[in-house]
Amino acid sequence: MFYLVSLSVNSAGITRTAIASRMSLIIPVIFSVVYFNDLLTAPKITGIVLALGGLYLSIFRKVQNKSINDHKSFLLPVVIFVGAGIVDSLLKYSQATFLNAASLPLYTSFLFLIAGISGFLVFFFNKQHLKNLFRQDVLILGAVLGFVNYGSTYFFIQALNKSGLVSASVFAVNHIGIVLFSIFVSLLFFREKLRWYNWIGIVLCIFAVLLLTMNHEIHT
Repeated sequence: MFYLVSLSVNSAGITRTAIASRMSLIIPVIFSVVYFNDLLTAPKITGIVLALGGLYLSIFRKVQNKSINDHKSFLLPVVIFVGAGIVDSLLKYSQATFLNAASLPLYTSFLFLIAGISGFLVFFFNKQHLKNLFRQDVLILGAVLGFVNYGSTYFFIQALNKSGLVSASVFAVNHIGIVLFSIFVSLLFFREKLRWYNWIGIVLCIFAVLLLTMNHEIHT
């Protein structure tokens, strides 16, 4: 999925890719409700709806490059939407079915081991990638990114285990948190200017978090 995201950013743009990735939260939400019978109250359903609308508005940017109209610009975001949703659903299934405190670190390490092996296999079919692997900036930034993603996966599963929130709320709050933090970084370090609808999206996301985390009850 990381590799497909990079392809989608190059062909469809970061806005379409980000929207597809974040809106995919609806897939694990539906999975948790149908497969694990997670109970969604009216406030939480409202929160999820607000989250979807807020995520879309906060991420949305008007596409400047009008030439992006080939099949990849449509197909790859769809693949990202479905693939990211399946990944989150599988994490939920693993967490609820067989993971415990003892097996969680091993499970998370195994995920990254498989990703590493897959990456090395891809290198054999592209010599340019293999050359880039040993660049200092690639090694350093790749290690940082891997460390952050390992922690993200580990603590996300811990949130499903111990937060006391229903799974749908955890997925929604996680996606909202990623978007709001990204926006904060872009404002602080890159001086990015937001449109009025982006601010509306941010406000909706904040209301969504409040609805999703108040009066919570423990579920699978």
